[in-house]
Amino acid sequence: MARKKKGPKVPGYLHHKASGRAFVIIAGKRVYLGKHGTPESKAQYERAIAEYLANGRQAVPHPEEDSGPAVVVMILAYWKHAETYYRRQDGTPTGEAERNIRYALRPLRDLYGDTPARDFGPSNLEVVRNRMVESGLSRKVVNQRVGIIRRCFRWAESKEMVPKGMFHNLTTLAPLKAGRSEAQETEEVESVEWQHVRATLEHLADHVAAMVLLQWETAMRPGEVVQMRACDIDRTDPEVWFYRPAQHKNKHRGKSRTVRLFARSQAILGPYLENVDDPTRFLFAPEGHKARNACYTTTTYAQAVRRAVAAANAPSRQEAILETILPMVPIQAHERLSKAVRRIVANLDLKRVAHAIEKQAARCGFDAAPVVDAAERAFDEHEDAVPSWSPNQLRHSAATRIARETDPETARQALDHSSLRTTRIYVDPDEQAITDKLRKLG
Repeated sequence: MARKKKGPKVPGYLHHKASGRAFVIIAGKRVYLGKHGTPESKAQYERAIAEYLANGRQAVPHPEEDSGPAVVVMILAYWKHAETYYRRQDGTPTGEAERNIRYALRPLRDLYGDTPARDFGPSNLEVVRNRMVESGLSRKVVNQRVGIIRRCFRWAESKEMVPKGMFHNLTTLAPLKAGRSEAQETEEVESVEWQHVRATLEHLADHVAAMVLLQWETAMRPGEVVQMRACDIDRTDPEVWFYRPAQHKNKHRGKSRTVRLFARSQAILGPYLENVDDPTRFLFAPEGHKARNACYTTTTYAQAVRRAVAAANAPSRQEAILETILPMVPIQAHERLSKAVRRIVANLDLKRVAHAIEKQAARCGFDAAPVVDAAERAFDEHEDAVPSWSPNQLRHSAATRIARETDPETARQALDHSSLRTTRIYVDPDEQAITDKLRKLG
């Protein structure tokens, strides 16, 4: 019996996993159909196949075929470029792709992923920007992320994925101005006072406290202090050591970075440089079973400082809460509730306090709701003795001190700035000196 001859296969309904879209390949060209698995995309597929078969298995010309790649295809191509481009000389990623580019391109993909990239204009970019503002991002972050989207289109233009002039067209959307948009404003980074640093130090691990003190003395960036190694410190001259970070902010621009370490800084580093068995190891390594990295990142360093500030403020917060809620609960709950609240030190938040109150309410038979509300009011109304601060503020404090005790040019060099204009941002104005000078004018 003769075998029945099979006809040509019909192009299949396929899944583009990277973008989540359905597509079909007709006459060697990929035709996107919408979100994979949806009735709309399957209807688009049936229509495309019907037109293909009715046209004698030839591609049916459509005006949109010449529209070029979709936005999501452009994003995927740019992401592959960013993963290889934003790397240090040793091959490790700088973090630009993961920290900034990924989050900047996400709303663009969500809103306009299926849109032909060539059809994306300033009005569409404004829609993406509005989505960022609605999500609660600050004005400066929104402007930064819009700039990244423009950078993506500039790269696509250089690769001839979009028409010439698209990048310039997108720049016609003016950035958000301070006080003239609905985006929230952030406070400028200011110096942190020594009394607040000193109150925090006793709650920090020794090696984290050492990093804080080194920043206070030298005006180093947080990223420079976390990666200190013995092999990067030239100790030839006993009066001044020279620390040259293996990685720093301006290295990709071909610039060098030297941090001078004098007596006080040397005393801080001394215990960590004694008996160093491997000079390539980081001096300030995280300790304990939770340590995941060989050194702190700027994020984990800032988190350690934030926890220490919370611990410094915890006793006064605890007393303010207990002073408010203890008169509201039965006497038999006083001791247990006091112990429960005082155990919450490093992370004194309302959820944990509420849980402690509810647990004692179930044990002693009182209504927890009004007590939790009173604890929340006491928590919100309490003024911390140590305001929250971050390692970046240490650089501002050191810059201010150096500029006042020497001169602005010395401060500029110590901070590794290319211009005095940048240094002035870091230096707090000397209000007393200004007042004294103006007083002479009467």
